[in-house]
Amino acid sequence: MKKLSILFLSLLLALAVCSCGKTEKTVPLTSPEKAIPTAAECATGVESQEALNLKYILPEYEFGEIIEEHYEESSHDYYINAKATEQQFTEYVELCKKAGYVHNVDDGSDPMFYNAYSDSGAEVSVSFSEKDSTIFILVYQKSI
Repeated sequence: MKKLSILFLSLLLALAVCSCGKTEKTVPLTSPEKAIPTAAECATGVESQEALNLKYILPEYEFGEIIEEHYEESSHDYYINAKATEQQFTEYVELCKKAGYVHNVDDGSDPMFYNAYSDSGAEVSVSFSEKDSTIFILVYQKSI
């Protein structure tokens, strides 16, 4: 009976530890003025410090439903795909401009796409799909 109790308590402890990372993934995008946590602090569920560094240089914004967020190890870029409206896309592009992403890379011919880099060399691409009502944000650090 004692062994069964110990096994049960061990399983409960393991479940509690595993569930920590699940709830952490819903942390909103954060502005560059806020301190970047270390990956060891289990801040967002994003596993590498490079991913956190990129995530935290994006402007803060609350999107309704995050469909996917991912750090691509091979290309060293971070992206987020979320449900959004056209108005939210426009608001987010304005936040990107205020955050310093003002050096346009694209020609501006597509009103549902914004691509620019900042003085620090970070580049952001923001696009909106009217068909799916989704926003796609990609950020990476250019070498300057």
